[in-house]
Amino acid sequence: MNRIAVANELVRLAKELVAFGGKHVAVRSLPVSIQNALRQLRYGRSDIEVVTANSYSVAPAFEGSRAVSVTVDIWSGKTTDSQRGSWGGSNPFESRPIDKAESTPIPADSVVIAGESGGRGIFLRIYGKPEEISIIMPADDKKVDVSDSEKKALNIIGGIKSGYRADRFRYDGLGEYNESNPLIQSLAAKGLIKVSRIGIQITTLGRNYR
Repeated sequence: MNRIAVANELVRLAKELVAFGGKHVAVRSLPVSIQNALRQLRYGRSDIEVVTANSYSVAPAFEGSRAVSVTVDIWSGKTTDSQRGSWGGSNPFESRPIDKAESTPIPADSVVIAGESGGRGIFLRIYGKPEEISIIMPADDKKVDVSDSEKKALNIIGGIKSGYRADRFRYDGLGEYNESNPLIQSLAAKGLIKVSRIGIQITTLGRNYR
């Protein structure tokens, strides 16, 4: 990896740390206009992180990807200021505003969907001022209490690839990593994880409790 790529990745990580603390919400619970905008950007995940902020910026695109953003008016549902960056980010041959990674104010009555799209996948967040975020966020009155052991198990399921979870469960004294484990059964009953034929997955509610 060359110096420019390393610098871009460090900027990306720094911006992710700044944005850390957003809340994950199910895409289907968002207004239809925002769902449509996400569909146009080919975002296919079941949930997305929503970040409260007065401005936003897009980290420089990694090799094989490009920065993307679109502004959505939360009242009319119209999309404006749709931007696409250059593949791989800024380069000597063309200059696009979104590739400058500058902080941009979020318009009133709007939210901005921004991130990157490309070979590594599609990674997006929704940014908005507190008043707009409070409008689009679904009501969530569900309160869940988790024990220290459940929280540790949830962090493993949400933060470690499935192939390594069994060893971590045993290392942390949480028992066997399977659907018969009382911790996994309890987390599933509370809606924090989902157990299915394809394995054990963290839910949107579970991501917010991590």
